[in-house]
Parts: sequence; C-alpha cells; structure tokens
Amino acid sequence: MKFTGLIASTLMLLLAVMASTASARSIAFPEPQYCCNAYNAECESCKQGVSVEEFCRSDPTFPECPTEQPPICCNAYNAKCESCKQGLSEEEFCRIYPTFSGCPTPTPVCCNAYNAECEACKFGITVEEMCRVHEEDMAFDSFLGPLDGCPQNQPKPCCRANTLECQACIADVSEEEFCRRDPHSHVCPQKPTKPSHPDNCYSTIWNKEVMHGEMGAKKCCWKGDWESKSKCK
Repeated sequence: MKFTGLIASTLMLLLAVMASTASARSIAFPEPQYCCNAYNAECESCKQGVSVEEFCRSDPTFPECPTEQPPICCNAYNAKCESCKQGLSEEEFCRIYPTFSGCPTPTPVCCNAYNAECEACKFGITVEEMCRVHEEDMAFDSFLGPLDGCPQNQPKPCCRANTLECQACIADVSEEEFCRRDPHSHVCPQKPTKPSHPDNCYSTIWNKEVMHGEMGAKKCCWKGDWESKSKCK
C-alpha cells in the first residue's frame, strides 16, 4: 500500500513539472501568428502586430480603412450651415465672423456720459433715433433739457443783418413769434396810425388796412351790413 501511494505521488509531481515546463516554453517561444497577404488594413495590421483601429489611425488612407463620411450641411445662409461647410464649429466660425447671421451678438460696452452717443448705445438704437425720441420726450416734459450730441441741438448759422429774418433766427423763433413778443421792434411791420381813407379801418387780426366794402374781420368795417364806418375793436 505504501509503495503504491509513493508511485502515485511521484507520477503526479512529474505531470505537474511537465505542464509547468510546457507553459514556460509557450511564453518564451510563442507560436508565430499567421497573417493574410492581401494589401489591406486587416492583413497589414496583423503583420505589424497592431489592431486594425490603431493601424488606420496611423494611416487613415490605407485600403479598407474606414473613411469618415463628410457631413451633410444645410444650405441656409447662417452661421450653422456655413460653419458646417467650412468644417468648423459654430463657435469657431462666429469667432472669425462675429457679425455673420446667426452668430450671437456681443454685448456692447457703452460709455457713461449723458450724451446722444452713450444713451443710444445703452438703448441699442442709432444716434438719430435717440435724438428723435429725446426731442419727443422734451415736448411732454418741460424739465427735460437738450441732449448733447444731437444734430438738431447744434446752433444753426444765422445771418447778422438787422432784419426780421436774421433777428428771428438769432432768437431761434419764427418771425411771427418774434414780432408777437416784441411788436415795437423796428424790424417788425408797424401798424399804420390811421387808415389811408376815412371809410377804411385797420384789422388787428389780419394786420392790414381793410377797404370800405371789403369783407373784413369780425367787428371791423364789414359785418354783413356796414356799421357806420366803425373802427376795429
């Protein structure tokens, strides 16, 4: 019995040694890999001992390497379509062409002065629009002053002659308003001291002499019937 057990143990040890030796030999001397001979990515990657993906990454134009299909781009004239056509990201395209249609509008940095340019920038409108809006606001708010930088606030050139046209321009009022404010000014037309004919009268509404029988202003010379050559009231 003891002899039989000893033989069995010896055999088992021998088998274990042989298996270990075979395993070590296979590691030290691996069996050669047999590769195909075709001129394509699979065979060449096998010969170089790399994967097909790695081989094609190093040489993407090699036969049978998967090629990336070009993207199908839209035809609209905006940042999304044009960036696709140029092979750029939308962000990169807008960085190159910031004013292109579809690109986000950058927030402008506006000045802080109270003038037409700065206020127009803050409201996102043109200087002309800002001046027009401000002029409309001044018509409703008597405390609102002119806005610097508006073209209409620039002093207009006026003549310097001693005439009604020049003096009204300098005062920045109409000729009628100038004479209404200062009716005795020597540049304003003066009323006659008396009509040129006793049957005539002077209309303060029309600022002229009304002839006898001529249709005049109310309460002046003619009111349906002649009123005893009455004077204007």
